[in-house]
Amino acid sequence: EFIVTVVNYVLTGVNVFTYMDFIDWCHDNKIGPRHEWDTCQYITVSPVFRVDHLGMSALPPELRAIALDRLRTGRERYAAISGYYAESFVVAIDKVINIIESTPHDPAHIPMFVDHMRKEDIVSKKKLTEVTPEWAPYFD
Repeated sequence: EFIVTVVNYVLTGVNVFTYMDFIDWCHDNKIGPRHEWDTCQYITVSPVFRVDHLGMSALPPELRAIALDRLRTGRERYAAISGYYAESFVVAIDKVINIIESTPHDPAHIPMFVDHMRKEDIVSKKKLTEVTPEWAPYFD
């Protein structure tokens, strides 16, 4: 029996700050391709779509800088490890960096993002600003 595992990270303005936690979790749990011919395990990332105001276009420049700094720091850590397994994480990190850098910021998306998250906060156990404090200044 042939089993293929695909772990897809749907990238949003909320979880972009914890992408490195996801990568570290994959690494620690040995999730990801071991060799270039390994077709059984994949890690992918997909930007959220059809709701642009929840994606990278909502990230203001100062939050983009925080996210990119974390990603670049993590990238350096994985780039220092030899082998295809670590290289696959570098590629995954590069994809997110590219998504952020290639998605223009749309200031009109910030109030839409905040409004959407306030609605989600009504039914969530924790408010967005507790989970992602980087966004707190926009919720005052």
